[in-house]
Amino acid sequence: MKLNIFWRMIIGYLIVVLLVVVINSYSMLKLSQLNKNTNSILTIDQPSIDNEKKMIDSLLSQVRNEQKYLITQDMTFYKLFQSHSSDFTEHLNQLSILLDTPEENRLKDRIKDLHYRYCLLVTKEINSLKNNEASRHQYEKEKNEIVDRLNGTIDKLITLSQTTINNKVKYSKKIGARAILTAQGLVILNLILGITLAFFITRSIDKPLKKLEAKTKHIADGNFDSQIEINSPAELAELASSFNQMCNRLKEIDEMKSGFISHVSHELRTPFTSINEANRLLLDKAAGNITEKQERLLKIIEQGNNKLIRLINELLDLSKMEAGMMDYNLVRADISQIIEQNITDIKLLTEKKDILIHSSVEKGLPLITMDIDKIQQVLNNLLSNAVKFTPEKGTVKVNAKLIRIKNQKLKAEDNHFIQVGVSDTGVGIPQEHLNKVFDKFQQVSPEGTGSIKGTGLGLSIAKHIVEAHKGKIWAESQTGKGSTFTFILPVDEKTDTNSTEKKRRNNYDIK
Repeated sequence: MKLNIFWRMIIGYLIVVLLVVVINSYSMLKLSQLNKNTNSILTIDQPSIDNEKKMIDSLLSQVRNEQKYLITQDMTFYKLFQSHSSDFTEHLNQLSILLDTPEENRLKDRIKDLHYRYCLLVTKEINSLKNNEASRHQYEKEKNEIVDRLNGTIDKLITLSQTTINNKVKYSKKIGARAILTAQGLVILNLILGITLAFFITRSIDKPLKKLEAKTKHIADGNFDSQIEINSPAELAELASSFNQMCNRLKEIDEMKSGFISHVSHELRTPFTSINEANRLLLDKAAGNITEKQERLLKIIEQGNNKLIRLINELLDLSKMEAGMMDYNLVRADISQIIEQNITDIKLLTEKKDILIHSSVEKGLPLITMDIDKIQQVLNNLLSNAVKFTPEKGTVKVNAKLIRIKNQKLKAEDNHFIQVGVSDTGVGIPQEHLNKVFDKFQQVSPEGTGSIKGTGLGLSIAKHIVEAHKGKIWAESQTGKGSTFTFILPVDEKTDTNSTEKKRRNNYDIK
């Protein structure tokens, strides 16, 4: 009897050991695949895109210098043309080493052929400068067609490379998720067999896998800030290092884009301000009398310049907000007065479109701590958008009230917020665009709005301002029935909310 129990225990332990071997082998296989996939992105796909973009730059430089040479007959431009042609060929040769699929190689061969034909046409045109104009026109037409086809083919190659990266990222995510599911299943089986040792071994692998899965999701969502710290096993540590390297590179590219916009905006503000001042002096006739026609033109310049200055200021403000460097002048104030002031400011526009504006502000709202100018900016943006997208004889409604939000997660007492909503009777926003309206440079143009356009920064700035005040902003809409933009701002704990008005306030739960 004892022997049977002994052998049963031995068999049980052997099964556990086998399960441990299986889980480790499977996990290491998937991690190796994941590591290989990540290295492929860093060493092949991303350099391929970089070379393809450099090829477009070289091609455009060729076209510019070729055209300058044909006009000026200056050999400097012809030498530049030849130099950029060599750069194009060099980038193409570097790209050839990286390409590995038949489709990519087919596009590469097509690019090589088109570029050769383009250079040949340029040579023929240069040699036939003394011929009639019709012949040159024919060369010009053929060149333009070939350049367009070249650009299109390179764009296809870039799209193919980007698609490959996206597919590899999705595949990496699938590998991580599948490995986690398998590891968890084996852990459960080991627990059923009562082997604690197997559980801890699996957990030592499962935890890093969860980190990798979460990181893969962040990459897919365009978030490159977080870093993975894995010291062992070696494969996981190497994979984490590759992930961090890829994230750092992608983050650098994203920061370069944001930094470029911020730098250009900052450098443009001073000259535009100077232009505005000079324009104003001309309008004030500081440099002498001007005609009515000149005055009209100067006013057009002033309007356009002011629009550019506003755009630059919005870009700079957004850059500060994203970097967490925006200063807020917080004071205790009455939001009812801010709402009233914004409605008064926008009256001229509503009267021009014959739009009826209703205000429903609850009496006795408590004072809240806020930056008055910034909250005015939020309300002005919401009201301006509502009026802009509301047709003539439409209606815009503004309401404000005190609400209580019960935070069930924290199991704390009810928190008080002031809720402000701006509704319109415009064409509405499609549901698929609602989650994007607060992203920067996003412009949703519903059907029926015609040529209404903006900078795509207002709602993004509004979101940053509200969240900086520890509030929240969201949008609701139905196509054809208008939109409602709502934000809430917290009431100070010291604020007395036990007034008679409190009996009429709604209760909301956040779960």
